[in-house]
Amino acid sequence: MIIILLGPPGVGKGTQAKLLSKKYNLSQLSTGEILRKAIDNKSEIGLRVQEIINKGGLVSDDIVCDLVEKELLSNTSSNKAYILDGFPRTINQAENLNAVCVKNKIDMPYIISLKLEEKEIFKRLSARVFALM
Repeated sequence: MIIILLGPPGVGKGTQAKLLSKKYNLSQLSTGEILRKAIDNKSEIGLRVQEIINKGGLVSDDIVCDLVEKELLSNTSSNKAYILDGFPRTINQAENLNAVCVKNKIDMPYIISLKLEEKEIFKRLSARVFALM
């Protein structure tokens, strides 16, 4: 089983993913964690990701999709249920995830759309910025 949390930044996707993964014993797959893992492993793709990040660039959908697919396939072999945190972010990533599910006979994901008033989102994101100062 795959659960995808969608919503704007600051809506609480990461927080909810942690709570749900703990309560229902789901593996939480975060694109940020997957990218850091690739970098730490010093794989060819990890070195490319590190170079892109060091230059202040965004990691391409192709790279992100490739890393997520490898992670999903390694987890589905053990019949784990998991929650995706931060993926998919683009239509291309969603289409890629769909193709991976079809190709590998993985059930289509459950999608949960999180909503919050704009005023609260702004308050949360502002707090993050001030926390970094």
